[in-house]
Amino acid sequence: TKKKKEEDDTAEGDLAQMQADVVKSEAAVSDAKSFLKAATAAIANLEREHETLIAKIPDLETQKKAAAAKRADKAASKASKAIKDATLRLKDCEEELVGDAANRKTAAEEELTRLDGELIKAQKVAQEKEKLSGQIKMATLAKKIQTLVATKQELCGETTSSENSVRGVGALVLD
Repeated sequence: TKKKKEEDDTAEGDLAQMQADVVKSEAAVSDAKSFLKAATAAIANLEREHETLIAKIPDLETQKKAAAAKRADKAASKASKAIKDATLRLKDCEEELVGDAANRKTAAEEELTRLDGELIKAQKVAQEKEKLSGQIKMATLAKKIQTLVATKQELCGETTSSENSVRGVGALVLD
C-alpha cells in the first residue's frame, strides 16, 4: 500500500503540474492578446495621423501661397517649414505602417496563434489526465465499497442495521 500511495501522490503531482501548465498557457495567451491589441492600436493611430497629415498639407500649401501673395515672408516661411515637417512625418508614418508596425502586428498574430495551439493542447492533456485520475479514484472507491460490503456480509450476515444487537450495530456502522 505504501507503493500505491506513492503512485497516487505522483499521479496527483503530475495532474497538478498539468493544471499549472494550463494556467501558464492561459496567461501567455492573455499577454499575447494584449500585445496584439496594442500593435493594432498603434497601426490605427498611425493611419489616423497619416490621414490627418494628408489633409493638412494642402491647407498649409494654400496658407503659404496666400502669405507669399501678400508678401508676408515670415508667414510664408512658417508655412513652408510646417509643410516640410508634415511631409517628413508623413513619410515616417508610411514607413512605420509598412515596416515596424506591420511586422509587430504580424509577429503578435503568429505568437497568439502558436500560444492558442499550445493552450488547447495543454487543456486536452490535462483534461485526459483528470479523466483518468477520476476513473482511477472511482475504481479505488468501488473496491473499498465492495470490501466494506463483503466485511459486513462476513461479520453481520443477514442482520439488518435496525436490530438491537451487536451484529445490528455493526451492520449500522458498516452501512
